[in-house]
Amino acid sequence: MQLTHALALFSAASALALPTADLNKRECVNQYLPTLWHVNSQTSQPSHPIQDQVLVARQNGPTRGLTDTLVEFKGIPAGSWGCQFELDYQPAWNSANVVVEQGSPAVLNVRQINGEIPANPTWRDVEGITGNLVGTFAVPTGASAQWPQRIVINSFQCQETMRFRLSVNDWSLGYVSFNENTNSGLRISHNC
Repeated sequence: MQLTHALALFSAASALALPTADLNKRECVNQYLPTLWHVNSQTSQPSHPIQDQVLVARQNGPTRGLTDTLVEFKGIPAGSWGCQFELDYQPAWNSANVVVEQGSPAVLNVRQINGEIPANPTWRDVEGITGNLVGTFAVPTGASAQWPQRIVINSFQCQETMRFRLSVNDWSLGYVSFNENTNSGLRISHNC
């Protein structure tokens, strides 16, 4: 009788066994070079799309004001999963220029953009489509800027187009800029 139970359990376990075919390996995709726009609170001049530099500022004075960078990643394939907004910091390519007037301007706020960014946006154009704060991150400075770093800003459900707004944190004055290229900078990683 015990042998009968053992054979029955073995048969049931064999029926539930996983297939022996190779499982699809994960293939991590890193998408660099988003479209960027710099919008300034003190001008009604439209911004033109670029891909090579992030610039955010909060400065005193009637003509300085705030400058934010809008970030747009397009072409994320349908069916992608596990999208992460990241800064892939490589000192040889992204060395940051940080000017401190007060506080810690290297700490950036990230808000999600909920809607289409106009082709040549102004500050006013994006006020209505700027969503909630979804993350903060510190741009490497000082000794930490000498080493490559991967900074995960936040994870999101993947969408074909993902948009964000970067700004200096609310308690600081100064500015931050860093370069973007095909192998480092802001990126969306997915399917990892």
